[in-house]
Amino acid sequence: MKTIIIDGNNLLHKIRHIKEMHSYDKAGAAFALRDFVRSRYKAKANIIIVFDGHGNNEGKSVIYSGSVTADTIIREKIEQAKNSRGLVIVSSDAGITDLARVCGCEIIKSENFAKSLTEDAKSPANNKNVNELFEKPDRVSKKEVEEFKKYFS
Repeated sequence: MKTIIIDGNNLLHKIRHIKEMHSYDKAGAAFALRDFVRSRYKAKANIIIVFDGHGNNEGKSVIYSGSVTADTIIREKIEQAKNSRGLVIVSSDAGITDLARVCGCEIIKSENFAKSLTEDAKSPANNKNVNELFEKPDRVSKKEVEEFKKYFS
């Protein structure tokens, strides 16, 4: 199974509804991006989304870089991979894609990945885009429940 490593901030700015959400709710946009990607690739690959700054890390699947950049974390993951040919790097950052290319990783530009996500989001019912629909999440983690309680209790 492949591992997809995503430059989170880079990708979220390529998806209209998530970019709009990011302007007023950065944490919500990160959750939305995570759920959007998972809904398309859950069974096909391990997914790691790396964001700049501080936030709630979710094990190995959502990582906030803290005091270093997301690019630094992504570079470390590429360099430390036992099989870099099994990595798919989603970024439009030349520094990251150049390293990924040298290490034999598959590279997908963020805009192309975003396009494939939104094209895959077409619903057979009325050919509506899933971005425009409100769906219940597959499941909510205990961490998310606690976060909701913190804000809404």
